[in-house]
Parts: sequence; C-alpha cells; structure tokens
Amino acid sequence: MENYKNVFPFKLGTTSYILHKKNNNLLSNVTYLKDYFEVIQLLFFGKEYLDEVMSHNTLQQLHEIGQKSAVSYIIHLPLDLKLLDPRGRKVVESLNVTEKIIRETKFLDVYKYILHIDGCINLAYQTALNSRQTYFRFDSVLKDLAKRLENNTSKIAIENTDYDLTIYSDIIKKYGYSICMDIGHILRFNFDLEQFIKAFYNRIAVIHLHGCKNNKDHMSLKVIDTGMLTEIAQYVQNYNHALIIEVFNKRDLKDSLKRLADILKGGGHGAS
Repeated sequence: MENYKNVFPFKLGTTSYILHKKNNNLLSNVTYLKDYFEVIQLLFFGKEYLDEVMSHNTLQQLHEIGQKSAVSYIIHLPLDLKLLDPRGRKVVESLNVTEKIIRETKFLDVYKYILHIDGCINLAYQTALNSRQTYFRFDSVLKDLAKRLENNTSKIAIENTDYDLTIYSDIIKKYGYSICMDIGHILRFNFDLEQFIKAFYNRIAVIHLHGCKNNKDHMSLKVIDTGMLTEIAQYVQNYNHALIIEVFNKRDLKDSLKRLADILKGGGHGAS
C-alpha cells in the first residue's frame, strides 16, 4: 500500500481488522497499518473481548505506537451494549462498561469513541424506535452518560445504524454529542444522505465509508454507484475530520482506497 497520510483534507483511516488470521490480533493490525494512515479505528467488538484488547500490555504498546508513528486512534465501543434496554440493570451495566473503557484508554488521547446506542433492539423495531417511550429512554441514557463524562460528551460520536437517527437530533445536540455518519448504513437502509448531513452538519466528527449490495454490508467501495460516490466525494473535499474505510480485509481495503483516490484526485493517487 501507499502512504495515505496527509493526502486528503480529512484524516484517512481504516479498521483494526484488516489482518484477521489466527495470529493477527489488534496489535499486529495496528503495526501493519500505522505507516499508511493517520487514524486507526480500534474495534472493541464485544464486552467479552475487553480483557484482551484492554490489557495493560496492549494499551501500553498502542500508546508507544501512537507516539512513534503519529497515528491517532478511534475506539469503536462494544456492539453488545444495551443502552436502550427497558430493564434498568442492563442500562447501568452498559454505562459502567462505557465509562470503564473511556477512563482506562484516556491516556491514548483517543480522537473519538464510536457508540451504537441501539444494541439491544431487534431489527424489526422501527415502531419501537419511533415511540415516545423510546424517545424518552434515548434522552435519559444520553443524559446519564453525560453526567458520568462530566459533560465532555463531544468525545462520543453516536453512529447511525438501521434506523433514522435524525429523529433524535435534538437530544444529541442538547447534550453535545458528536456524530459518526455511517454512509454505508444510510445507503443500505435507503435514508436521505443530504437530510442527514443537514441535521448533523457541524457535529459529524467521523465518517464510516463502505459499500453495500444485496443487503451485504461493509464491502469494497467498488460496489457504490459512481454518481453516489461522486456526491460523497464532493462533501468530503471540504471535510477535515476522520474518514474510516470500514472494511475488514486487505483486498476490500486496497480496492476501496483506489476507488476513493480516483474519485477525489481524478485518478491521481491510487493504492498499489
């Protein structure tokens, strides 16, 4: 791969799951990617993996790599947090885990923490998400998290998944959270990209970019329609935060980097 540091107006990065054979863990991924990107999204997949990715040795090595290579980290919080669960105990447990991760990784000077706030709800939940009960639960959990973070909420970037996050834009703004705009999810679930940007414009601190086709997600950018990718490129030309190519293997990463560079640079900076 070519070095993509300081090539675009935004900070370009990818996930810590590009190499994922048996012996390629989070540290081996970061070591492989550190010389090519300005930011790496560390995937903390689930609560059961935290002892591995947050061991003292792992965090110290991440700190050393970051210092030596000038790479920044985004931490994707576990996917199995149950922050909207109607049972209060599950919510408290999830808030405790979130607070623990942020407290113990603070010395890494993490750029943003990505949060799925809807981890407990089945995909057949559009009615539930649009209900007043869920709206107030959404407000309550963001308020509680803000208290735990002493109102330093801009470090948390709430990600849109498979429902319309703009429903909760007033709550997110009220407590000062950032946004992770997952363009792949917007395309997959047929939401309005322009409306999303308008709702959250100055709060979009991280972009996830990946292709989707036939209901399959996190694919190479090769599968995105050229017209749509050109529209996305026009937006990110004036974007100066983090853009993560959210794919999970070397081939999709290589193809995506070439496609993005060709669109942005007129074919000038492709990956090799």
